[in-house]
Amino acid sequence: MERTKQRTIIYCYNKKKGISTLLSLWTSRSLENLESRWKV
Repeated sequence: MERTKQRTIIYCYNKKKGISTLLSLWTSRSLENLESRWKV
């Protein structure tokens, strides 16, 4: 029982980490796109 609980917590943590990483990547990419658009 405890083992599955731990695994679920780790899974949720990794999921949150992945989402935040994706968000940061997406925001940096969109910022780059905006900058290149303004330069032209």
